[in-house]
Amino acid sequence: MLDVPDCIVPLMVQVNTTSIVHCQHMLPFWVSWFSGHIKVGRGNIVDEQLFMDWLDPEPLTVTFFSITTGWNATGLWQFSNVEGFLIKMLIHILK
Repeated sequence: MLDVPDCIVPLMVQVNTTSIVHCQHMLPFWVSWFSGHIKVGRGNIVDEQLFMDWLDPEPLTVTFFSITTGWNATGLWQFSNVEGFLIKMLIHILK
């Protein structure tokens, strides 16, 4: 269980990701969700180098999300703006 202020969130999927990041180099990752199927992978191409996925039996409509480092860790996040990607993502979310 994850202990988040004012709620308890059950852990749905856990993957050993030892050495998946590098302390001196930025590495690309992707996250996708569609009809309750949440997937995470490495690289710049969605659905390639998949290392984690979960199918929610009772999917909710995604209206926002957050990204964070793990507990007691620091990190630097950089988000790319591939032309048209954010608009396509918003259209997909609003459908």
